[in-house]
Formats: sequence, C-alpha cells, structure tokens
Amino acid sequence: MNPEYTLRSSERFTRLILGCCLVLSILVIPLTPTWIALITLIGFYPLLTALIAVDPYYLLIDISLNYLSKHAAFPAPSHA
Repeated sequence: MNPEYTLRSSERFTRLILGCCLVLSILVIPLTPTWIALITLIGFYPLLTALIAVDPYYLLIDISLNYLSKHAAFPAPSHA
C-alpha cells in the first residue's frame, strides 16, 4: 500500500472527533428520521477512515489513474 495515503495521527484524531460529533449530534438536535439517517451516513466515513488509517477515496482515484495511464489506448507523448 502506498504510504502517501496513510493518515497521520493528527488526521486520524480529527476524523474520529468529527465523526463522533456528527453521529452524537443526532442525540442532541431534534431531527426527522431522514436527517438522522443522512447525518449518520455522513459521519460514518470519517469514523471508518480514522479506524483503518487510510483514505480510500484518494487511494481508489490513484489506483484508477495509474491503471488508465498504463492501459491507455494512445501512448503518452514523448518529449525528445
């Protein structure tokens, strides 16, 4: 795995706090069931990335771009 996408401790802590605040906010703020589900789903992403210490969104983009550049229909222009 590329260490470029491994999260530092401060990033993990920030994501953990943000995710917990989002999920726990549904206990304090009176919301409709739709908003409760939406906030929980949004808060799940920072919690998950804090636990696994990797940002899968940027990792998948990097893997996709590397795959496309290796398997492109046209070769990259060479600068001679």
